[in-house]
Amino acid sequence: MSLIRISIGLLLAGLFLTGELFAFWYLDLPAEWILVVLMLFAAGMGGAIRSVKADAPMRPYWERACEGFYWRRRFPAASRAEIREFLNLFVAAFGFPRRQRCRFSPDDKVMGVSWMYIERFTRWEAWLTI
Repeated sequence: MSLIRISIGLLLAGLFLTGELFAFWYLDLPAEWILVVLMLFAAGMGGAIRSVKADAPMRPYWERACEGFYWRRRFPAASRAEIREFLNLFVAAFGFPRRQRCRFSPDDKVMGVSWMYIERFTRWEAWLTI
């Protein structure tokens, strides 16, 4: 474990302790509720971290700019509506957000995208079954 991660962990622990003391002294919350709120906060943070890690395999695609120019250049006979229709079908098949349709290039291999999809969701589903 790196020094940065240890420092961040200690900082978060200090913030938790400060929040707990604040809730106990200034808000007059019963001590039992402090533990419940702390556990809910930890569960929410854990879910947020898992969500960010689940999107990591697709990050190379999501960070791209719009690839529409390359689609028009590769398929000059196809209209913009036809290209959008194909990309809508493609993102719907994988369950990606529709707003990400222009992130895929005509040079992307379907199997490459599908392996990234499998990596993304099998980790998530495996975590849910634990």
